[in-house]
Amino acid sequence: MEPYDFLRCPVSHEPLQREGDMLITISGQHRYPISASGIALFATKPASADAMRQQQHYDKVAATYLENLTYPHTEDSSVPMLRP
Repeated sequence: MEPYDFLRCPVSHEPLQREGDMLITISGQHRYPISASGIALFATKPASADAMRQQQHYDKVAATYLENLTYPHTEDSSVPMLRP
């Protein structure tokens, strides 16, 4: 028995079969990639309209956020309070 034999499609609840680096439903309607470390990636697409909006917002602000991580106002402000 393979570890993936216990998994089911989160959409159709069908059994999944492994084909290369993918898990595919018996009907072939749903496909899920398997990461290089062997983890089934069921959540590669947003699952709801709210999740889609959150992803779009993240995509819009992520680069700017990462660019500004070195600014002093983004440093952990609780560190000075922890010092004796």
